[in-house]
Amino acid sequence: MSDEITKEEFAAREGLSLTGAFRDTDDVQPSQQVHPSMQNILRGFEYDHLPSDLKALSQACANLAYVMVDELPQGAELSVGLRKLLEAKDCFVRAAVYSRR
Repeated sequence: MSDEITKEEFAAREGLSLTGAFRDTDDVQPSQQVHPSMQNILRGFEYDHLPSDLKALSQACANLAYVMVDELPQGAELSVGLRKLLEAKDCFVRAAVYSRR
């Protein structure tokens, strides 16, 4: 018996909507009004200025950030989570840059 579950089963178990958590993530943007302090954090996820290989890394993190903004209530924990995700994104991009050397 497999431990794998479908994305529908996972979403139901976790109380997530499939339209948010598992939507197509090409160029995702938050669908709700975002507090100005949250907008400042989300600016750090912009990726259009990056070369294509770094853009893909950064875009994946940006998409996750936007999904979290849509799925979770705005507040201190979301803000901290986004800031840590931003730090992680920066680390991923640096790792990719270092691997070029």
